[in-house]
Amino acid sequence: MMIVRNINSFETDNLLSIKCWFSYPQPGEMHINLEETEIFLETQGEKRLWFGYPNEKNSVQITEPEKIKYILENVKKHQELVNHQFDKFINLIN
Repeated sequence: MMIVRNINSFETDNLLSIKCWFSYPQPGEMHINLEETEIFLETQGEKRLWFGYPNEKNSVQITEPEKIKYILENVKKHQELVNHQFDKFINLIN
């Protein structure tokens, strides 16, 4: 499960940041412990994903294809929800 809080851009560092609550359950696992975290995407070069600020002491590069796919799917779901909410707001005003 991934619940996006906000997305920020750090143009000087060529990074996108997603602050979220995140849990990646293993196959067959039903227990979900959400942890507050920040996922970074390097926007130049190899476009790598990280838990935590890239190359910092406690950061971890995300390399597992299944986990990357899981993150992308959840970001797309968040985008659809936000777009729907904006459309609803705009339609209520018009």
